[in-house]
Amino acid sequence: MTKLATLLIAVACLMATKAQAVSITDPGFSGGTFTEVNTTFTDTDNALDQWVNYGNSFDPDDRNWTMPATGGDPDGYADGTFGNSTSYRRAIYQAVTDDKATTGLMDMTFDLNLVDVAAFSANDFNVAIWGIVDSSSAFSFSTTGTAVFNANVGAAILLGSATYTMDTVGWQTQTLSGLDFGTGYDLVVIGFKSNNYSSADTVGVDNVAIAVPVPEPASLAAVGLAGVGLLALRRFRRHGRKS
Repeated sequence: MTKLATLLIAVACLMATKAQAVSITDPGFSGGTFTEVNTTFTDTDNALDQWVNYGNSFDPDDRNWTMPATGGDPDGYADGTFGNSTSYRRAIYQAVTDDKATTGLMDMTFDLNLVDVAAFSANDFNVAIWGIVDSSSAFSFSTTGTAVFNANVGAAILLGSATYTMDTVGWQTQTLSGLDFGTGYDLVVIGFKSNNYSSADTVGVDNVAIAVPVPEPASLAAVGLAGVGLLALRRFRRHGRKS
């Protein structure tokens, strides 16, 4: 095998591999419970590398995110179905210790099950992701309130966010593409926030991942065709010189 062919195969393998990725603790929400925090999630909560949930002891209905034992894929997911007014959008977060290992462009994927039974107003589900430059810096994230997401922008750099209101009709994978991690962050913070208008509505999150995007099969095919063409050109030139 020529050096050129070896190089092309290596490039194709590299493109087909999910290289460095953020290691999320309990991406399928099978842990059973959330770590409870106050109305803000801060660096003083000692809750890194785990999902945290706003534990509202003042809410008589205790409308917080839960982890049902069944459902999702595999069993276990984050359930944000609690039904209340627009006054609160409950949130869950995870601050991932990344030690600047993840760099460059990444995709965030997660499975979402969003069903709006209360037709008079759409559900409101939000996702956001931040990079924390220095893990010793103070950061603070609002876990309730009418704002979609609040963060201490002095330490937290918003890398991407999205809002979903349309029914997914069962579990569907959602993607935030092209998140620029640059030269890397010490901490990566993921947040999901929702409000629904009826306890009959459905808000579910599962299988959270952040990784290098896998190229489409067509891209890999293009690399292969380019390799074949280069090899053919090389043989043609070699035979041309001999003749």
